[in-house]
Amino acid sequence: MSVSLAELETLFQRHILDGDPRVLRHVRASAALSAARRLEVYHDAYRLRLCEAVSSDFPALHTLLGDEDFTALLLAYIAARPSHYPSIRWFAGELADFLSTQAPWCGQPVLAEMARFEWALAHAHDAADAPSIGREALAELDAEGWATLHPRLHPSVTLLSCHWDTPPLWQAIHEQEAARAPQAVDTQGWVVWRDRELRARYLSLTPPQALWLAACAHGDDFAASCEQLSEQLGKPDADTLAALALEALCCALDHGLISAI
Repeated sequence: MSVSLAELETLFQRHILDGDPRVLRHVRASAALSAARRLEVYHDAYRLRLCEAVSSDFPALHTLLGDEDFTALLLAYIAARPSHYPSIRWFAGELADFLSTQAPWCGQPVLAEMARFEWALAHAHDAADAPSIGREALAELDAEGWATLHPRLHPSVTLLSCHWDTPPLWQAIHEQEAARAPQAVDTQGWVVWRDRELRARYLSLTPPQALWLAACAHGDDFAASCEQLSEQLGKPDADTLAALALEALCCALDHGLISAI
């Protein structure tokens, strides 16, 4: 039975993506390869290309797992989360969630945390362009301006809450230091972003800084973010609250985390 080119392309795509065998009857064997083997070459090449692309985004995760286990992870991820993106760049966006929910990887939570951190670094490079304002913007505010202050985070910003020494471990791996085991830590807030020199950066946060930035990420204006900070810190006195909120705001401005106020 003849098929149109569009139908043949659809059958071929389904074979590449999920192994659908119906295209096999439309493929001829060659002198060197059977029809099934010819299709297998494309089926495998697609997965190897995805593995190669994902590997470049997660070098530290690759190091933690080793070659064999990392490849097994990626093949399992490809099977469970087929790509629906026109760009391969976004394919691994769910890898951290996959690691945190699927055995055997969910038994090692540092793996998901490392994947989330490395994805944040990649996002910092690729996030949309936006202005990055500094502390001098505060000097232009009058009383009404302070009342309506609404800090917006730069598009490259990702906030993380880590239970392992993930960023220092990433740095050690990146600098090819002697191998060491991940260390559990008290919950620590981190921010990852792209600085004014277009470099991906990361910074540990104090609890008030992390809480205040989380409120900003939620869309709160300055007054609402201060209310959230007060609730989370057990309602400190007004002077203490104002000092903590202003310190968090100035830290964010100094590091280029704010695109508008």
